[in-house]
This record gives sequence, structure tokens and C-alpha cells, in this order.
Amino acid sequence: MSTLNRFCANFRIVLDRTSCWEWQATIADTGYGQFKYKAVRHGAHRCVFFIVYAITLGRHDYVCHKCDNRRCVRPSHLKIADAKWNAQDRQLKGRGNVRQGENVAQAKLRSNDIPQILSQHSEGLPIRQIAEHFNVHQETIKQILKRKSWLSISQNHQQNHTTGAP
Repeated sequence: MSTLNRFCANFRIVLDRTSCWEWQATIADTGYGQFKYKAVRHGAHRCVFFIVYAITLGRHDYVCHKCDNRRCVRPSHLKIADAKWNAQDRQLKGRGNVRQGENVAQAKLRSNDIPQILSQHSEGLPIRQIAEHFNVHQETIKQILKRKSWLSISQNHQQNHTTGAP
């Protein structure tokens, strides 16, 4: 039996235009379908791209479910993306346990520290001094200043600072 036929035997095709094609074979603890290809188990949703489309996925490629159904293997419900897109999609849809800011157990900073850091930097205080004051690494301060971490607070500060709002 060909790999394509073996793969297709593991899900049910629904003939409407929107329904998911749910994987009926092995399901991992994570909820994703599993398919053995060349003696290695893969996520069934990832297999769609190399079995159906002959697309080889890179190590950093994600196959994301637009339908949010981990068992779905319908090609039109899947999208190749990267980790950043996947994380943004997960957060936008309110899924997963994404901890940010002071909700991270190891966080040394609190949300009310961020406006102070941004203000001190705009007043010309060196990054080294700001980092020492808050007992964090200079790279932490740089990431805040580049709007790569504590993003929602630094964006709010920037909007309020440019509009004159308190």
C-alpha cells in the first residue's frame, strides 16, 4: 500500500467545504494525530505537506490549524507558519498557558517598573545604570527599549507619552 493510501485510510473525509477531516488513528497525549513514516512518528497534520504536497518542512516550520482542531488533517485548514505566528495566533485566540510580564514566576520586574525604565532612558540615564537600579541584566533593559519584551506596557507608555495622556 502506498504511503498516500496508508495515510488517507486514517481519517474520514467529509464532503462539505468546511468540516474538519479528523484523524482516526493514533493520537498523542498532546491531542495531535500521529503517523508513522519511514519508521518515525510524525504529527499527522505535518505529514499532509510532505505526503500530499511533496513539501519538505524545515526544522523551524510549524503547521498550524486554522480550525484549532488538533486532530484535523484537512489541507485547507492547515497553514505553514513560524513560531512567532503560532504564538501570536495562540495568544489572540486565548489558548494555551502563555505567561507574560509579572505572571512569570522568575520575573524581577513588575508592570509599574516599565514606564520608569522608559522614562529614565528618555532622560538619558545609561542602560547599565538602569539595569543596576532594577537589579536586572542590561540585555533585559535593551529588550524593553526595543519593544521586544513587556510589549503591551511599553506600547501603552509610548502612546500616553506622545499624546500627553497621564
